[in-house]
Amino acid sequence: ESGCKVTVYKWEFSGLKILFDTVEKCILPIWNAEHRQNSVIVYMIWWKVKNEENKKRLLYLLEYIKEEGIYKKIDNIDMTKPNSINMSTKEDINILLNSDEELKYNISRLAMILADLQNKKQKGGEIDLSTGKYALYRP
Repeated sequence: ESGCKVTVYKWEFSGLKILFDTVEKCILPIWNAEHRQNSVIVYMIWWKVKNEENKKRLLYLLEYIKEEGIYKKIDNIDMTKPNSINMSTKEDINILLNSDEELKYNISRLAMILADLQNKKQKGGEIDLSTGKYALYRP
């Protein structure tokens, strides 16, 4: 939903997109203690990934991001295309990745590139790691 934050494993993203046919909407009513007088019930809504392959893709991506220590820099993840991953950082840097066997390697390259850009105080632009051996940065 627009304007909502997405939390995955205690990491907050401004957006997380995965293929729609792979998720199932779950709704859980929760008693809101702050509104006891008004007897307000709030609902926690989450999405459960049905497709195991897409679930693995997401979990591996999150694991690699955590291993490289860049999870606090990532703001948005888009996995709506089966073979690619688009992400963005809090510094408005767009990241293009292939979702393949090189994902772990590319996330480690991404961590080095983001550290270099941060040292240079560079914000914005695009890092393209989907073209093969070379990483491309466009300001």
